[in-house]
Amino acid sequence: MSHGSRNQVPNRNIPVTAHPPGPLRMAAIPAAAALLWAHPAEADRAADSRLLASQCAQCHGTNGVSAGGIDSLAGMEYQDLLDKMHDMARPGETGDLMKHQAKGYTTRQMRLIAEYFSQLPKPEDD
Repeated sequence: MSHGSRNQVPNRNIPVTAHPPGPLRMAAIPAAAALLWAHPAEADRAADSRLLASQCAQCHGTNGVSAGGIDSLAGMEYQDLLDKMHDMARPGETGDLMKHQAKGYTTRQMRLIAEYFSQLPKPEDD
């Protein structure tokens, strides 16, 4: 049984090439991988933001639109929301429920919450 020459697949006359992919193909590999991994991460981030923000609905209304006397959060500026949460979470702050709520969030979680509400449309009556 002959396996042909050293550069051929056994029992076939197809030469085996050992050429590495060109520079354009090599550059495309990380770009393709980034595209594949970017969307799930964004989906996870959005889901995390919604989940964290859902806790706020009890007082600030569904989707951050309050039906009562408490401020709506939808459409507020990101930095304003983040600053307010950080202020409420400062050590020594006591009092209303929100100050206790804020102390339970990490900085990352506060950023996700602020990002979520800042991207929602501002209520028409505000």
